Amino acid sequence: MADWRVGLLAAASALVLVMLWAGDAIRPGSLQRSGERDLKPFPWLIWLFPGLLTFAALVLTASAVGAWPWLVGPEPGTLRYHAAVQGATYLVGGVVALGLVYMMAHAAPNAGLRPLWSDLPIGVGLFVLALPLVLLSGELAVRMHAGIGGSLPPDGVAHPTLALMLQGMKGGGSAWVWALVAAAVVGAPLVEEMIYRVFLQSSISRATGLPWVGMLVAATLFAVVHAIGPAEQRVPWYAAVPIGVLGLACGLAYERTKRLLVPITMHASFNAMNIAMAMWVTGSASA
Repeated sequence: MADWRVGLLAAASALVLVMLWAGDAIRPGSLQRSGERDLKPFPWLIWLFPGLLTFAALVLTASAVGAWPWLVGPEPGTLRYHAAVQGATYLVGGVVALGLVYMMAHAAPNAGLRPLWSDLPIGVGLFVLALPLVLLSGELAVRMHAGIGGSLPPDGVAHPTLALMLQGMKGGGSAWVWALVAAAVVGAPLVEEMIYRVFLQSSISRATGLPWVGMLVAATLFAVVHAIGPAEQRVPWYAAVPIGVLGLACGLAYERTKRLLVPITMHASFNAMNIAMAMWVTGSASA
């Protein structure tokens, strides 16, 4: 069954790549022909600074909230602790990032900083288009990991936050479980896409004059940070591979559509899909 799954994903991925090539989405010079985002109103350092400021807001908020036992509870590492810390962290980070984007949008109206409601269905559609490539990269990474003698989690859940959600669901669920789900599906995509795509990718593209370089560097760092970040959010390298592919797809979608909510919606769809699948598999196994 696993061989059939890889084969089907490979065929679907090849079809997607052919469609993207035929649609002039990934050919050399395709971004120039479609019209690039106008990043010239700000130098590269000004594009980078909001990303650093948002990241600093995340770190400082996590540190501050973790020291409030009335909110996180008496013991670290619990479901309540992680839900409260991540929820507050992404809330503050989102406010900071959105405020900075709002101020920058006035000076850079053609840089892809203005959200539209139509971005949401476009983001979902592009996520579905990128999904075979994301899943295939994950399957191949897991096989490579197993081939070199690496061990896999017995339940197949490689993300600590997702494992914590499932543990909470098995315990009957609570408001803290859904707070953690909201942080993963709404907070993380919003803040991370602002940092990596809107700020970092734009900064590198502005510095080099090459959007593809910005996309590749931002996607690589996106995956690396997930692999070496805080223990409660760190994933093994084989799980970071599809995250990097997702980041590249989000970066390309952002450059082609010039729509702020498109990569955020793609990221949110990916997280929601993983949570829903893990909950369904866990529920089926316990039934």
